[in-house]
Amino acid sequence: MLYKYLSNKFSWVCVLLILIVAYVVIGINIFTCISLAILLLIVRIMSEEKIRISNKFIAVVALTLITAACSRLSINENTDMYNIYYFNQTDNSMTVESIALGFAEDAIGEVILYSIVEQLYNRIISNISVVPINLHLRNNVASVAFGDNYLELTATEQILLRASLIYTLTDLDFIEGVEFFIDAQPLTNNYGVTVGVMDKEDIIFAGINPNPTTNYQNITLYFRKEGTNALVAENREIQVNKDVPLEQYILEELVRGPMQSGLEATLPQTTTINYIETKENVCQVDLSYNRQAKEILAEYGEELFVYSIVNSLTEIWTIQKVGFLINGEKQDYVAGSMDLNVLFERNENVITSK
Repeated sequence: MLYKYLSNKFSWVCVLLILIVAYVVIGINIFTCISLAILLLIVRIMSEEKIRISNKFIAVVALTLITAACSRLSINENTDMYNIYYFNQTDNSMTVESIALGFAEDAIGEVILYSIVEQLYNRIISNISVVPINLHLRNNVASVAFGDNYLELTATEQILLRASLIYTLTDLDFIEGVEFFIDAQPLTNNYGVTVGVMDKEDIIFAGINPNPTTNYQNITLYFRKEGTNALVAENREIQVNKDVPLEQYILEELVRGPMQSGLEATLPQTTTINYIETKENVCQVDLSYNRQAKEILAEYGEELFVYSIVNSLTEIWTIQKVGFLINGEKQDYVAGSMDLNVLFERNENVITSK
């Protein structure tokens, strides 16, 4: 009797289909597949021979299939919650949305990276259509590459997009920072300096506000006391815009000079602020000035020039050290005596009272 059914081509086709579905689609191991195929073949034999099949027996077969499929899914795929960050222009704030995503236990980081970025673009409340052309993960740093159409975005749109990507990707436990590339070249700022790897600490929310507010800020500046080689503090209230770093205002006010009598400027008025950035408690300043300015510095002294900047900037509690570049390059000196290749800390010894 068994031979009759095994020689039946239809029976073999049924067995083959069962094996393919169970093994390839559901992912049940081969031994379980063979067992299920034999079990279903027995059911068919009993049906052909008009042997009564109880409802309990059918239920057992169905339950076995369902249990095997569910067990495969639960063992090899984990569902976790992930945070998606995007800037909501309606209320000018960063919005976070938690979503559930399932990945295989052995899924590599780049698979998760691509999926997370896709989910982010599904939720960005904007008409931003510039999508990454390549994503790469190496040494816990995600590289996001855009085409040249990224440059067609407004400055605000660029900041919104970068902020959303940085917040979303660094929220993953295996990503510590994000770097951006435009047309295969590293992203640079307005001064041509490479931005490099960024994380949440590098994002200034006020900078991504399409309608930044303006308020007043008290700052402390240090100028030269007339007839001495000492610095004196001058407190000043200035109007600031939140999308401009406070460090920029401090340097601009130092170049503008003192308002109180008995004080002298330590920076030549021809000084140009090329670039200023604070990262990991170090403020990097890039300045340029003409030849006449060097003569002024030689007369008044490089020490007061350096420490008027350093002491003024370190009034900001997040700044502990200051580094200098001149015209984008490191210099051994400004006017002939001080080595500018080092990081400078606050110097209270050059400060005197009024």
